[in-house]
Amino acid sequence: MEENLAYGGTLGENNIVFTRSDGSPLRLAYLNEKLNGLVKQHNLHPITIHELRHTHASLLFEAGASIKEVCRND
Repeated sequence: MEENLAYGGTLGENNIVFTRSDGSPLRLAYLNEKLNGLVKQHNLHPITIHELRHTHASLLFEAGASIKEVCRND
């Protein structure tokens, strides 16, 4: 609830963070498609959103973050 209020109550009842401007949810593949476009445009190594999440977690661990800090949902 507090997170929803922090976003001005715009997350909706399902706490969906990524939505269209009308509040409807994005297709599951949308973010990966956008990321793929950026990867191709900048000639980067291909990566999915899920892999990016795991990379971020690994970098946090390498930087000394605890598992509790990495797993936070707030």
